[in-house]
Amino acid sequence: MNRQAGATIALAAAVLGGCISGCGTRARLPERANLVLVVLCSFRLDHSTMGGYERPTTPFLAELAASGLSFENAVSASSWTKPATASLLSGLTPNVHNLWDEYSIADVLKEGATPKRVLSGSVVTLPEALREAGYATLAWINNVNAGEFFHLTQGFEEAVTRHRMRAPEMLDELAAWLGHREDERPFFCLLFFRDAHTPYTPDYGSYLRFNRSGDTVPEADFAAYLERVSREAGRLAWAGEEIPPELRRRWIDNYDAALARLDRDLARLPVILDDAGVTAETLIVVTADHGEHFFDPGLRGERPIGHGQSLGEVLLHVPLIFHGPGIPAGRLPQVVRSIDLYPTVAELAGTAPPAWLQGRSLMPLLVGGAEELSGLEAFASRAGVHHVLRQGRYKIERTPERRMLYDVVADPHGTRDLWHENGEVARRLDRALDRWLAQEKKLRPIFGRKKNRKLNRKMIEQLRSLGYL
Repeated sequence: MNRQAGATIALAAAVLGGCISGCGTRARLPERANLVLVVLCSFRLDHSTMGGYERPTTPFLAELAASGLSFENAVSASSWTKPATASLLSGLTPNVHNLWDEYSIADVLKEGATPKRVLSGSVVTLPEALREAGYATLAWINNVNAGEFFHLTQGFEEAVTRHRMRAPEMLDELAAWLGHREDERPFFCLLFFRDAHTPYTPDYGSYLRFNRSGDTVPEADFAAYLERVSREAGRLAWAGEEIPPELRRRWIDNYDAALARLDRDLARLPVILDDAGVTAETLIVVTADHGEHFFDPGLRGERPIGHGQSLGEVLLHVPLIFHGPGIPAGRLPQVVRSIDLYPTVAELAGTAPPAWLQGRSLMPLLVGGAEELSGLEAFASRAGVHHVLRQGRYKIERTPERRMLYDVVADPHGTRDLWHENGEVARRLDRALDRWLAQEKKLRPIFGRKKNRKLNRKMIEQLRSLGYL
């Protein structure tokens, strides 16, 4: 057995197995455990092993999910990085924290951007709450939309936002920090990985494993090949032109290969924690900011690749895994939300979160009381005027022009509008969505006026490299 597998098993051994509810006893979580939050950017759940994908893209994450507690219906608050990450770290929906502003066509055409919103200092973020509770707080982030520029590192004592940092470098720096750690405080660490974000850059070995085309690109030409696929698919998508089947296949193969590379890198995390001697008192939480479009049915004028242009299930359905000592193993079907992460982690750390958080703690589910938390509604939005609300298997979608109802279990891509067929459900969800919008309206003044920051040349170049400009 190699050390990596051994460390994973050691991590799993700390988990209390058995059923989630009805066992008569409850799991015991360690007091003030270390917390490692892994956020995977552009993680399409149905292209992962634990999401049922036929290709072995994420065996490590599948093992982590199987030996931990996995939520099968976790919903992000938005469909692209900046608002979704702000919601993760603030426990607020986008129209409350106000970081929903997008990069417009005008921004793209002039190859620049108007000033963009930053997080208000009046928002008490999750790392701020944990720091106040006596935690050391640190972060490594390689997506600028989730980093320091937009004040999303607010509350971290140590934070690195480095655009070209890849997962191996990030994990090396975490290992070095743990190896030289003298601070006796428990720690909260955010690791934000955009390694599966466009442009997809898998390693050559992963490309060979996932390439389904009839030819193989020589390794010497591999970087140019990746750039060519990315450039051509992006050009056609932006122009609204048809993307040929072979180019579609290459695009998806490159994503799957990039995801597999990231999963292989993430498998080092248990080894790093084991080497540092902190496995027995460290909880790992894995989630994503959003998913990714791949030429999906049900699109109504949105680009067939990328994210942020719709509120489809492939963008909002994200993983949520808790793993570590005291976490019961199992899979839960309840609808939960990304905004629930803040109050949950705060309770794990033994501190009371701010009263205005819109999420709820999932702690009853973590300690074996699944019957105590059910019926949560998931609300998500984009661009300030496009909203969805999910109750159980049904989702209502509202834009300034239309109102639609979908059964996300039978029709995950939203190809059949049930608004007129199931009026009772449509009206019930419509009223619930109105309640969320009314709540947002009440909460918004608490955090003051919107604050903007002018994008500098470096930021514009980084955003352009990610396909935003």
